[in-house]
Amino acid sequence: MQLQDLFEALSPRKELVIFPGAFHIFHRGHASVYNFLVKKFPHADVFVASSNDTKLRPFTFDQKKFLASQAGIPEDRFVEVREPYKAIEITRNYDPSNTVLIFALSKKDKDRLDNPMKKDGTPAFLQPYPGSVKQCEPLNKHGYYIVVPTVQFSLLGNPITSASQIREWYGKENDRGRLRLAKALYPTSRELSKVKELLDGVLGAQPITESTEPIRQDGWIRPNGAFIANQPNSGHFETLKKLGIKSYEDAYNKGWIHISTYSYGTAHLESAFPMSKISKRLEKIAKMSEGLFPEILVKCSDGAYEWTGKEFIPYRSRKRMHEGVKKVEDVRAPDAGEFIKKNGSKTAPITDKGWLFPSGRFVPNGSRRSHTDTAYKMGFFHEYDDAFDAGLIRVSSYGEDWYFETPQKMSPKLENLVVKAIKRIPNLVGFELRSGSGTGYFKVFKWDGKELVPVNYRIW
Repeated sequence: MQLQDLFEALSPRKELVIFPGAFHIFHRGHASVYNFLVKKFPHADVFVASSNDTKLRPFTFDQKKFLASQAGIPEDRFVEVREPYKAIEITRNYDPSNTVLIFALSKKDKDRLDNPMKKDGTPAFLQPYPGSVKQCEPLNKHGYYIVVPTVQFSLLGNPITSASQIREWYGKENDRGRLRLAKALYPTSRELSKVKELLDGVLGAQPITESTEPIRQDGWIRPNGAFIANQPNSGHFETLKKLGIKSYEDAYNKGWIHISTYSYGTAHLESAFPMSKISKRLEKIAKMSEGLFPEILVKCSDGAYEWTGKEFIPYRSRKRMHEGVKKVEDVRAPDAGEFIKKNGSKTAPITDKGWLFPSGRFVPNGSRRSHTDTAYKMGFFHEYDDAFDAGLIRVSSYGEDWYFETPQKMSPKLENLVVKAIKRIPNLVGFELRSGSGTGYFKVFKWDGKELVPVNYRIW
């Protein structure tokens, strides 16, 4: 026996297996993968790694940890990390010279990995698992990944392969149906009422219903005049998905009206129809809601309108509060310039909602700010009006789809600015530009991977 073999026999290698993911929502399929790993690597420390990132996903880390515990995962094995696919918070607790690191990945995640070889021809850090721990190098040289199968299981007789199926299904059920789902998802849970309360709070406290009451929050107006409110922790796009509508384009073409409300007393409505086609519907809603929202503004295909208390008239655009400003990045309010400089960038990837300047500088909203808050911090005191007047573009995202909005008419200059911004969005799936928003030259464009192409909304 060689000296190295003797040392390894006296100090056997530690095995560390990490199952990373977003887990929105953690379900029986995920628990099955964890149990599979525990069985396959009986001498390993097996952990589930997830973050507290809720920018694009609904569950906090603590909520995911609780649901995982109800699915049978030991609480000390479900760990919060900043980047699940690195999980430094876990690996730093192990001796890198005597630990074999293995990540358990789905086929989808595995396909996103870089080539196992670096540009210089040497092996990358993460390598395919060779089939035996004895064949693996320690953590200070390499990490490994194993591809785990997608576990399909039946939930109340329906095959389930993804968390999105569960989220969509749960949102459509009534109270009794949601209780049945919670029982089926976590059959061994001793805190079922707490599980249901959590799921109700995150995925919507009540099923989506129509209302003829005054507008009190964000949502949609259907062609029949009924109002549908967005549910807690859910945006306009999520509401559409729960109702079987795939995109804003579909909703607008069906005659739906988009509603955003603001705490300072303004309601913004948007439609792809001209005012003449929707005025009666809007007047009925406005008369019921004007006590809650003194200012009601509407963007239609033929322009912008405001409610006078009796009727909708063409919007009298506010005079700019910052006459004579030569550059929109100039200081427009105390600390505004510093805020833009500190938070904005002309080159950084665009990964959050925010505002795009004509110069190409993008200022993200951040985790706790709305577009209104960000505009105000940048010195645009009438938020959208001032920002749009200064040539800024509002950037929004819903899931993996991105939307840019501007009242500017489409032009080569605008197209060039938008295309450059698109190329800064990593892993872009869907994209839509709404140019001329709130004007008579409203037009929508989609990105086909190479250029912006016009989309013809059915506008009558």
